[in-house]
Formats: sequence, structure tokens, C-alpha cells
Amino acid sequence: MSNWFCINIGDGMFADQPLEALQKQFEQYTQQEGNSQLMAAFFRHESEGSLHCNVKVYLTPSAVDFANARNASSCMKPGPEGLSLLSGSIDV
Repeated sequence: MSNWFCINIGDGMFADQPLEALQKQFEQYTQQEGNSQLMAAFFRHESEGSLHCNVKVYLTPSAVDFANARNASSCMKPGPEGLSLLSGSIDV
């Protein structure tokens, strides 16, 4: 289980509310699952050559059910540059 998951929230200028909603959903999910020390969600603003940046949320492999329920894309573990903790354990 080495694949991480990515959710593209969209334009960084309009990402605050969707990001906050996703954070609350993730916190509820980890509480229900009972193994929150193994799960985390991180985010960062990324520019892919366009005028505006997108906010992307990265989920640890153990959050597979949460990721699948939100049609998250499978991805490699993100590099630490500019990554911020949204919810969960920073030690995963």
C-alpha cells in the first residue's frame, strides 16, 4: 500500500471553503476509523504553468476508503516542499 492519493481542489483563490469542508470530513473519517495516527491529509498550492495555482490535497495510503469515496487520483508520495498538514498525524 504505497500509493498516495491526490484531490485537486481547484483554483487557490476559491479553495478556502472546499478545503475546510474536506478537512472536517477527513477528521470525522479518521475518528470513525479509529486509526488516525496512520492517516493524514496534506495540502499545497501548485502551479502547473498556468496563471493561477491549484490547491491539491494529498492523502496517505491508509486513507484509501476516504480517497476512493471522493474519486481521488492515485499518485506518488509528494515531496515535502511547501506541504502543509491539513489533518491527521504529521509523522506518517
